[in-house]
Amino acid sequence: MTGLFLLSRRLFRGLLLRSTCTPTYAIRAFITTTISATRSSFDIESFVHPTLTANEHQRGTRLGIDSWADTNCAGKHAFVEEFVVDKFVTAGGFSASLGTIPDLPIANVLYAYDTDDSKTYIIECNNSIYLGDRMDDSLMNPIQAEESDVRVDTRPKRYYSDPHAQTISFPCGTVIPVEYDGALPFIPIRRPTADEIHICPRLVMSAKFPWDPSIPGGNFSQPRSVFSTSSSILDSVQDDPVGSSLMSLHLLSAVQSTSILHLHEDTFKSLQAMNSYKSKESISPEELARLLKIGLKTAQRTLQATTSKFIRTTGALSRHFKTDKAQLRYKQLSRIFGKFYCDYLKVNATSIRGYKGGVIYTNGLGFYKFLPCENETSETTGRTLRYFLHVVGLPYSLHSDNHGNFKDGLFKRLMRKFGVYQTFTEPHSPWQNRAEPAIGEVKKYARKIMMSTDTPIRLWCFCYEYTADLLSLLATARFDLQGRTPYEMIMHYTPDISEYVSFGWFQWCYYFDEDSKSKKICRWLGPAHEVGQSFCHWILLSNGNFIARSSVIPIPDHELESDELKRRTKIFMDCIHEKIGNTKVPIYNNIYPQRVYYDAFDDPVEDDESQLPYGEELHEAKLEDVNDRYLEALDNYINSEVIMPDKDGTAVLTKVKGKDWTSLTSHSCIQVS
Repeated sequence: MTGLFLLSRRLFRGLLLRSTCTPTYAIRAFITTTISATRSSFDIESFVHPTLTANEHQRGTRLGIDSWADTNCAGKHAFVEEFVVDKFVTAGGFSASLGTIPDLPIANVLYAYDTDDSKTYIIECNNSIYLGDRMDDSLMNPIQAEESDVRVDTRPKRYYSDPHAQTISFPCGTVIPVEYDGALPFIPIRRPTADEIHICPRLVMSAKFPWDPSIPGGNFSQPRSVFSTSSSILDSVQDDPVGSSLMSLHLLSAVQSTSILHLHEDTFKSLQAMNSYKSKESISPEELARLLKIGLKTAQRTLQATTSKFIRTTGALSRHFKTDKAQLRYKQLSRIFGKFYCDYLKVNATSIRGYKGGVIYTNGLGFYKFLPCENETSETTGRTLRYFLHVVGLPYSLHSDNHGNFKDGLFKRLMRKFGVYQTFTEPHSPWQNRAEPAIGEVKKYARKIMMSTDTPIRLWCFCYEYTADLLSLLATARFDLQGRTPYEMIMHYTPDISEYVSFGWFQWCYYFDEDSKSKKICRWLGPAHEVGQSFCHWILLSNGNFIARSSVIPIPDHELESDELKRRTKIFMDCIHEKIGNTKVPIYNNIYPQRVYYDAFDDPVEDDESQLPYGEELHEAKLEDVNDRYLEALDNYINSEVIMPDKDGTAVLTKVKGKDWTSLTSHSCIQVS
């Protein structure tokens, strides 16, 4: 495209000297001829790279840097490593009167870049519009590169003394200089050889995750009215023939399936006033019917009910040979309950695993997943997202606040890579994020069970994970759940809660010690889902360490009442408090020891009342008051034989003779023989 820019500038000057038409019409006539001449259909199946002469191979070409080309454009010097088969675009000029170039494929292409010290790099420009021999030079969009963490600084050094000026910096630390041809920035490139593709190190200029220029992180492409179709292009730009010719040649593309150009009355509206596009099916019903040996109507219905998101290569096998749709390896969550929210939960006390907070994911339906983090950076929160995708699945969308750990870095790259639609709250509007009340609910329940069991505060990371998972397994009275659990609504199968009903939080247990070949006491810290076999548990030892074991059983209550167990449990807890107890953290208050459960989580004491997150629940059954209706119901037992305990508690068979109306309790109102 840069070559076209330079050519258009030269032709423009010639037209000024030899044409009697105005500069505007001269440019427009040239562009119309160019686009009309290149209009054709593209066939991936019979694709062959354009032939280059020996001089063209040696001389190479330019990779122009242009933010008005909203997607990378690859010319004939590009080496196509693979095509995105289900993505085609229709590109056009700045005006609908110029026509369009239909069926342009999206490709992942490679260029060779030679440094001054004779070192060669392979530059990957993924998601590029492939124009092939229609264009000598190629184009890169700096915003598309920035989205892949490649810093593009085109400020000329003649105006700026900054060492980063006129450079392109890659995440690996490699920096290549930007050159200028007049006022046009570029880097020199050429088509790589087969050996260079296999051997030379690679620099990723733009990543393989789906690129949509209409919704970048910086919101660069808002629709706006650019100009009237009846007015001249020079009415909307400066009276600069070179600038006008540059603007008129830019292409706009996107990789969605709906048009973004609309002609409404006399106003031409578009994203950045470029062009429109359309998608093309990757396979026809006839091809599918022949391939799968099925009927044509079945093939048509199958294509309507499924997608075919895959990469087809051009046949050049290499060690980088791989597919690009990573999200196909993961479960796709439905749109109904697949809209998730996330937020970071910060804790003042560092846990025994070194965590200082964590990310909570929720869908607003009562499903929670808490994943602890060492810090609040995007790298760490991004790892929690990867784990969430692996364990739960790909959400339809993810809503968060505007903090950098969710907007930048690894977290953003994973969102783009797996095609998860990301939205944000307005600044200073936490109520727009449903993860905020979810954090309060998890913290409230965790604080209650930690206080009731005198759990050391530094074990909060285990308790938060246990609490979030447990609340997802509770069938609440929400109408949306219809008596089912949030877990079942998301995972689509009835959960088994054996692990949660076999043990209680911080319960005293026995585990089998391999060293002494005997059972020892420990405390239960929740299921260890990612370790060992099923029914494996995290347990706390007397030395303050935690291990995962499946050979764990609860200690019966009557054994805990024995003097021996009381002595052993006291020694155990004394050791725990010495190692990781609450007195070891600076937020501990000797006067009000239980305040530590509030101070560590930044919660006011008034925030916690004696009720569980889903309202009051009955821990013990209450005896109903004796009334006339109850006493009348006892008539059915007269003259019947029942089993009742005697004075010693032994069960005996007795006969009901009558009722004692003077008795006020259900235990003594029946007379037995």
